Amino acid sequence: LDFLPDDYLPRTNFTPACDPADYWNRTPNVPWNNNKRVTDYYRFVNRRALSQSGERTLVCALLPPSVTHIDGVHSITFQSADVLLRFAPLCMSIPLDFWIKTTGKADCRADLARYLPVLDSSAPYLNNLCSRALVLNCLTMHFANLWAECWKNEFTVEKWLCDDPRLDPNFWINLTPAWQRNCALRTDFSRRWALVEIDVLAARELG
Repeated sequence: LDFLPDDYLPRTNFTPACDPADYWNRTPNVPWNNNKRVTDYYRFVNRRALSQSGERTLVCALLPPSVTHIDGVHSITFQSADVLLRFAPLCMSIPLDFWIKTTGKADCRADLARYLPVLDSSAPYLNNLCSRALVLNCLTMHFANLWAECWKNEFTVEKWLCDDPRLDPNFWINLTPAWQRNCALRTDFSRRWALVEIDVLAARELG
């Protein structure tokens, strides 16, 4: 990730089996606007196949607009980025991962995802959770609009919850309202530690 170009897009072996116009017409509309497709929005995505024996069962990420996927994953489109960021960090956490594991299900689609919680807008640790979800997911310029829309000045006064020399103590204060590559966590340790902090914050938030 240290050397990833700002405009990077991952390679795929899958291509549409029809012309672009037909493919666009087959893309579902969102229920709140018949003129908008699900691909017009940033989306939450999770791997459908649940690894009950794995370290993480609910494996998830955020997708930028215009990106599509095959049926091996399940995605959710939100009416606003605000609601997306009140949902995604909890799904990245151990408490919700454990709940998913206890269901014993092998597949995660809408029938299971519909039971996952969304944080209230007044949740005490909301900013802490959102900031960590953003710095984990906003790795390229394709997330610049999401970053700008969800930016809060409070992000710059965040602090790591431990003093470890492998964590940049100036990371948070150097964040900017406009996305740039240093707004993302790129080392293995910092990314792992941000997930650990999400685990703790989510557990506190859920009581």
